[in-house]
Amino acid sequence: KEIEKDEVSSVHLSSFPTAENIDEELLNEVERVRDVIYLAQKLRNEYKIKVKQPLNTLYLKAEEDYKNALKHFEDLVKDEVNVKNIEFVEEDKFNDEFLTLNFKKAGMVLKGDVNNVKNALLNMPEKERKENVANFKKGGKVKVLAYELESDLFELKIVAKEGFAIANLNNNLVALDVNLTQELLNEGILREIIRCVQVARKDAGFEISDRINLFIESDNNQIQTVINENKENIMKETLAVSFKDVLPDFETEQEISGSKVKIKVKK
Repeated sequence: KEIEKDEVSSVHLSSFPTAENIDEELLNEVERVRDVIYLAQKLRNEYKIKVKQPLNTLYLKAEEDYKNALKHFEDLVKDEVNVKNIEFVEEDKFNDEFLTLNFKKAGMVLKGDVNNVKNALLNMPEKERKENVANFKKGGKVKVLAYELESDLFELKIVAKEGFAIANLNNNLVALDVNLTQELLNEGILREIIRCVQVARKDAGFEISDRINLFIESDNNQIQTVINENKENIMKETLAVSFKDVLPDFETEQEISGSKVKIKVKK
């Protein structure tokens, strides 16, 4: 009412406003962005990779409407999925295709040799494997050992290549590079440390703007190295004015990557 003198006294007494000039194109783009974010976060859950752990690249093989949407909201997607890069690709280079035996049909043809053929398929050199997959897709013969077999004795199996997590949405493919380098792991640890200090500030009852004295230590060498190498960054993010052991107003012990981390804060 300070702004609109004739307005009702409470928002609970107001009618919901009617939307005007709806940007349908924007709504559609946001819907597509949400699809990609959902799939990427689902892959993180499946591979048990926390959202605070940075990943290097999200790859997208997609139709033009998805590409355009992600280009307009690229920074948002990077932030939500916690990836450093988004790369658009034209081909699926993240899956391997293998042939496996349809045992019901193959058993009648191969009889006692069926396991030998099965093992030969598993250990087949990449070039021969790809040639057989191509022949299978065309309905041609598949060559295994001394056999030239009909394609209906086989089934096509698609498996994500090592280091990639794959999800499909209609004709679109989302792939996450799930290789965790030491640099990425250290960055994930740093984010967890900062989060734990922020929680400690809150639990101590400090105001958001309060400057603090801070001390952190861990018996895990890797975590302690991350702490030592990033003191200035940690202090900046947590509004700390010093980084030394203090008689704290509040202290806590948190677990990061399976190791204990002691945090002391003093206003």
